[in-house]
Amino acid sequence: MLWIVKVNSREFLLRVSYMEIYNEEINDLLAPEAQKLQIHESAEVHRMTIANFSNFQNALSMVSAAISIKLHRLENS
Repeated sequence: MLWIVKVNSREFLLRVSYMEIYNEEINDLLAPEAQKLQIHESAEVHRMTIANFSNFQNALSMVSAAISIKLHRLENS
């Protein structure tokens, strides 16, 4: 990340997705509602939430939100 901050001559798009693979199921942990995802033959995961972020703190906030969603789902299952 420090290299990106030092480079003023380029523009970067930083994105994050967060998924859980458990018992042969894929869960999107950035989506507030529980949604099972499928892997297709191309090894792509369709309908996965992909969020843009502008700095490291923003990315950490997204990961923290995903962990909260995961914990909430565990409590309600």
